[in-house]
Amino acid sequence: MADSYWKSVRGAIREMRTNPDIKKITFAYRGKKDSSQDDWHKLRNPIRMLFTAFVFEILRKTPPCRIKNSVYRLFGVKIGSGVSIAYNVLPDPLFPEFLTIEDGVMIGSDCEFATHEFLRKSFTIGRTVIKRNAMISGYNILRAGVTIGENSMTGAYTFVSKDVDKNIFAAGIPAKPIKEINPDAQVPEKEIEIVKYGE
Repeated sequence: MADSYWKSVRGAIREMRTNPDIKKITFAYRGKKDSSQDDWHKLRNPIRMLFTAFVFEILRKTPPCRIKNSVYRLFGVKIGSGVSIAYNVLPDPLFPEFLTIEDGVMIGSDCEFATHEFLRKSFTIGRTVIKRNAMISGYNILRAGVTIGENSMTGAYTFVSKDVDKNIFAAGIPAKPIKEINPDAQVPEKEIEIVKYGE
């Protein structure tokens, strides 16, 4: 019974890898442990996952650069061109292939991008997508299965639990839309602006 359960779970995850129309799958936990998290090794080869986590930990301390993005791609993260990933950013090491970061995205420091979520009696695998020219501020957490829309921005210390539409500034815990953004108005009027104390 248990073997057939895990076989069907792995089969559904394989189908998700080949079918881009599947955004998220939630499974009722039928394992024998106290929580689904204790059976993470049934979802992925433990050696592969631990190696991925080790490499991602090194990349967390690497400044934004093309080499960093290239290594993430080797592990399955889909990263477009012109993407800037700051220090201490952690893509999900369990299912990195379900994370997509499109062209021109800027990611601030200390962010985490989940593509899985364990609960006591269930677990979820989801595609997390950051669309073109979006900006993720520092100290954000994106829940598995959310999409950040094109040109959108998130505030610092934001927990994104639902999709954010395009051209929206969202912030808070959980994230809520604050205002609409005009992408053309993001460039400062002055090339250099110096502000002095007392002004």
